[in-house]
Amino acid sequence: MKENYILLKKILRKNRNELTIAGDFVKKYFQEIEKINLDDKKIINGIKKNLKNKNHLYYLIKFRKQIVGLIHLFLKKRSADLCLIYILPEFRRKGFGTLVLKKIFKKLKNKNIKNLKIEIYKNNKASIKFFTKLGAKLYSYIYYLKV
Repeated sequence: MKENYILLKKILRKNRNELTIAGDFVKKYFQEIEKINLDDKKIINGIKKNLKNKNHLYYLIKFRKQIVGLIHLFLKKRSADLCLIYILPEFRRKGFGTLVLKKIFKKLKNKNIKNLKIEIYKNNKASIKFFTKLGAKLYSYIYYLKV
């Protein structure tokens, strides 16, 4: 699949339809990956709040007029955090993730950003395999203690 088949559509705060679609993808991500159910209104309000900050970027991932996923980035001075990438299950393992990240890397390089930080839950084996295959290196461990 060629890179030009994938389009990244930047989400704007004022576009209610895009916010709703983004919210649906965030909800699917949390249901599938983190096994939690979030309130739709809280999700949309969270996205709106994030978009008030110009360093938060949300892109709808489009393939042939169909929206197949979402990516959320947080930009810092010389690095960026990949907050979320979600691609519909029927479009996984077909090269979409790799093509999306190639496009994102170009955007980040244009902003003089050198590194992309990715936090992955240890039980998300598919993401670990995917990012390792792309060349990601384990940098640190994060531990949580119950209080």
